[in-house]
Amino acid sequence: LHYLKFPTSPQENTFYKNNPNSSLKPYGLYTIYKDRKGFMWFGTKEGLNRFDGSNFVVFHRQPNKKNSLENSFVHALFEDKNKTIWVGTEAGIYLYDYMKNSFSYFDKKTEDNIQIRQSVSAIIQDKKGNVWIGASDGLFQYKVAEDKLLRYGNRPGDSKSLSANYANTVICDSKGDVWVGTLNGGLSRYNPATNNFINYNIPAAKKGSKISVLKIIEDSQGNLIMGTVSDGLIFFDRKTGTFNRYLMDLSDELIYFFRDIFEYSPGVYLIGSEHGLIVFERYKNQYKTIK
Repeated sequence: LHYLKFPTSPQENTFYKNNPNSSLKPYGLYTIYKDRKGFMWFGTKEGLNRFDGSNFVVFHRQPNKKNSLENSFVHALFEDKNKTIWVGTEAGIYLYDYMKNSFSYFDKKTEDNIQIRQSVSAIIQDKKGNVWIGASDGLFQYKVAEDKLLRYGNRPGDSKSLSANYANTVICDSKGDVWVGTLNGGLSRYNPATNNFINYNIPAAKKGSKISVLKIIEDSQGNLIMGTVSDGLIFFDRKTGTFNRYLMDLSDELIYFFRDIFEYSPGVYLIGSEHGLIVFERYKNQYKTIK
């Protein structure tokens, strides 16, 4: 297995010593993003941090300051084609303008007068330029060219609606397809021809329960990989239509939330979980947990 060395305490890492004002506290980091300027952005429970390689700028809720970030719990970050930074929080989306160094609330509404006011967990842009937003109250598509916001949710009895209302993770793959992982619903793929969804029945490990997908990535071989809640790491081979499950033997007692996945090299994956970093080598079916 690959050996990775991480600092075990803030005292061991000069990064913390040199940046005492950042809000990067242990277990408080939810998302990391690198923008086109090369700046690193860190979304935490206590604010948004921007790192230029030497220093931090911290944005957080300032009730008396106009055009500030109004919610400090940041779940999702994304930079669109116009270089605007989209910030997904516990209470909707804020747009950061570099030139003005200010935030504005994303206040678009659907035809049914619905705004994105709930927790936002994912923001992406598809190959047509549309922005997709995964939220606790549904999946939203913002059609940039038309300045139009659409919402998709689960409709009981409609097998072509979104698999569940909590859209936890969204990706646009190399073919341009939009995939959605939901809480207690599993995996859905958007069908643009019919403006509805194709849902995939992935049997849960525990009888009677439903799959909760926390993260989806596409690896270098074209597989879709899903991180789940206590249903392991699931690989979807789109050529054969088969699902393969890994890392189900970690523990019978602990609940594992696989929140993030990174392909370190072909066949080797880094997985962020509640119980540490997991290094997984698929072809050897071996793993190592780094705490």
